[in-house]
Amino acid sequence: MPQTYAKVQFNENGTPIAEHFDDVYFSKDDAEAETRYVFIANNQLPERWKNWRTRRFTIGETGFGTGLNFLLAAQTLIEVLQQSPQTKLRHLHFVSTEKYPLPQLDWQRALQPFRHLALCEALGTIKVYPVAGCQRFTFSYQELHFTLDLWIGDVLEQLPNIQYEQAGPIDAWFLDGFAPSKNPGMWQAELFAEMARLSHSTTTFATFTAAGFVKRGLQTAGFNVEKRPGFGRKRDMLAGNFSTCDTVPPMRDTPYLKRAAVKCSHSNTPNIAVIGGGIAAACMAYALTKRGSEVTMITKGNALADAASGNPQAAVYPQLNAQPSYLSQIQVASFAYCKQFYIHLAQSGANFQHDWCGVLQIGFSETVQQRQEKLIDNEIWPNSLIYSVSQQEVADITGVDLPYAGLFIPDAGWLVPAEVVQAVMDAARQLAMVNVSFNTRVIGIEHTDSDSVNVHVRTETGDEKVQQFDAVVFATGHSSQQLPLLDQLPMSLTRGQVESINSQTPLPALRTVLCHKGYLTPALNGRHALGSTYVKQDTNSDYRETESIQNLATQAKSMAACDWAQTLRHDGVGRAAVRCSTPDHLPLVGAIPNCKQQQQQYNGFMEKRRRELPQEPAVYANTFVLTGLGSRGFTTAPLMAEVLASQMFAEAAPLSHELLATINPNRFLLRSLKRGEG
Repeated sequence: MPQTYAKVQFNENGTPIAEHFDDVYFSKDDAEAETRYVFIANNQLPERWKNWRTRRFTIGETGFGTGLNFLLAAQTLIEVLQQSPQTKLRHLHFVSTEKYPLPQLDWQRALQPFRHLALCEALGTIKVYPVAGCQRFTFSYQELHFTLDLWIGDVLEQLPNIQYEQAGPIDAWFLDGFAPSKNPGMWQAELFAEMARLSHSTTTFATFTAAGFVKRGLQTAGFNVEKRPGFGRKRDMLAGNFSTCDTVPPMRDTPYLKRAAVKCSHSNTPNIAVIGGGIAAACMAYALTKRGSEVTMITKGNALADAASGNPQAAVYPQLNAQPSYLSQIQVASFAYCKQFYIHLAQSGANFQHDWCGVLQIGFSETVQQRQEKLIDNEIWPNSLIYSVSQQEVADITGVDLPYAGLFIPDAGWLVPAEVVQAVMDAARQLAMVNVSFNTRVIGIEHTDSDSVNVHVRTETGDEKVQQFDAVVFATGHSSQQLPLLDQLPMSLTRGQVESINSQTPLPALRTVLCHKGYLTPALNGRHALGSTYVKQDTNSDYRETESIQNLATQAKSMAACDWAQTLRHDGVGRAAVRCSTPDHLPLVGAIPNCKQQQQQYNGFMEKRRRELPQEPAVYANTFVLTGLGSRGFTTAPLMAEVLASQMFAEAAPLSHELLATINPNRFLLRSLKRGEG
């Protein structure tokens, strides 16, 4: 789980050198020309892209390095679109691995010579954490979309984690990395076999090396290999295409966890309904429109973000544990993606109030201090993500009298939820047709023989009608339990009240979000968000004086050493909403299971051999769910929407097999069957 950043030196020519491998990241002669020749030309990308018949093309890479290959692939697609606007290709998905990501300052220095490339500045602003697993980043340029999945860790450990639902997702391979003599651990038979697993009948590859054992390894794995003229002073290189191989390793999948894609023709524009009106629904609409879908949002509210997504301020930060739990791993991946997502949204002109001021977790008791010390001592999470701060450092960071040590997450912060939801929806509308039906309740779902889904709705006036869609996504938060098909899934509803207190001494000086048993934000328009209560199975959203008193008491108790925390006042301004979570505190993301049929399929499955199990779990066709985000919706919703959209469109997923299993909607049923409760 723990990873480290690369150790980088720059030679007299400004070329970065990796100390781990004692090798340059790119050619000192003409790095751009080398990439264009070796990887782009020898994969025939410009020619293939001009006549590409689908929206997406996926490149797999071994060894991300500085990201130059990604930048030049993106630049080439931009040039192809300018020359051949008739191409259907609009989405480049770049899946890469990197054992030692560059520290941000070294990365930015290494990219300086390539500032003329369209995505160079945007790439240099992202922050990659040295944490094993996938971190997804997305970029846009005019009408093109670029997805970068960066799998951090050893390539032989990370490639097996890449999941997909149909044919191998990789259309072309950039077999890069440091020279075989410098990095023999990468150039192994396992690498070539994983490349074969992820390839399909028209997949190509190219690599700068011409080593004989590389050629033989690729041939054994099922690739047709040609020796071609190398670049510059290199005499030869290898390139070719995937054929077939009987020894391709199986996908790391389990039949009962298989994730169903949308069953409809993607040659036309899919029409997909998104049920809900909060951050999950908005992110889902955006993820779908990026993939060329038209979206109809159906919400029972009379405005967007009128439920849990409507609080005055929301803190955005990852929930970390002293051990790399599944929850923490998903939180880190979600945080890395959402931070860049919101930055990109703001840079694109969206108007929402926010501040990446950091989040301080206060060590307010001996038990909490011991827990925080353990988190740091275990060295699971890098200092670039979270680090300990002394009492003096806390005072400097916060700007207020706070006699505690703690943990600081410098990249975290706060935003205004309703403004963000509106901004995401505006961004979706710029990509494709998005219609919103307010004051409309879903009262029934019907699946047709043609795999379309009929949605029965009732409007505010009592009128009932039926609308037909290619697929439906329920992103319905606490309303999920009352909706058709979702009542079979276990969910917990929790009322939470947040105060909006006026700024009072010393709070105008507060510079960062404070977290303890509750939380307190810096000022926004002269007021601070303070919360929050947790009342289980209470769906009433009326404001309560008793809970206001409770919120102030929580602040006073958690910061007992602060005189000012004992005298905080409120003036009756606040808001209550209901959160939806699950028994294991992980979201529900995927196809809605037909629990009755799956119970018949997999009852007693632990006693059966895997090959004897049905390969396709029973689900409701083209019907999906994204809910159960709890109080972390603005951290997790952007990535979870990407995960679900990747599933629906049969793309390589940005989470490992293990993490995908933890958010599969049928996991609770399977656990009960495993315990023999079927």
